[in-house]
Amino acid sequence: MVWQLLNSGLSGEFRGFAAVGKALDPEKVTHYTNELSSGAPAPAPVAYVQGTADRGFRPPFTQEEAPLDMTLPAFTVRTMLERNQIPHAPAATSLIAGSAGITEVVTQLFDGGTAAFLMVTVINGGHNWPTPTTRGNPPVADHFDATAAIVEFWRGHAGLPF
Repeated sequence: MVWQLLNSGLSGEFRGFAAVGKALDPEKVTHYTNELSSGAPAPAPVAYVQGTADRGFRPPFTQEEAPLDMTLPAFTVRTMLERNQIPHAPAATSLIAGSAGITEVVTQLFDGGTAAFLMVTVINGGHNWPTPTTRGNPPVADHFDATAAIVEFWRGHAGLPF
């Protein structure tokens, strides 16, 4: 849905976007870009949270490990950087230590000046919204609050008031 809004005529009506869930799917990205695009959309701040235990993190049903740059999260980062015209430069990366080392959280902030992209990876996390009160299987990053992280990102990059 976020990708659809980002490429629709409505994208300019929003100050920022956020998604928690499966990585972007290349076929859907192509379809929605072609179907919904009304010209080159303006860059927009986007936050994206993905768990490594989500089936979309790595290609399913393979016996060999896929190269990292061929995974759906790597595709998501490349696509968001290209969509927002952010140079492929190193991100400001930080590790948020987790509950007994089960679910660490890695944040990567790509700042392009006119727009930013925040990729949050929850190690061993699934397809759920991490907060201190969320429970689930696989483990949830209960030491990380996705809502607070997104609001903070929007305050710094989408003009959300403090």
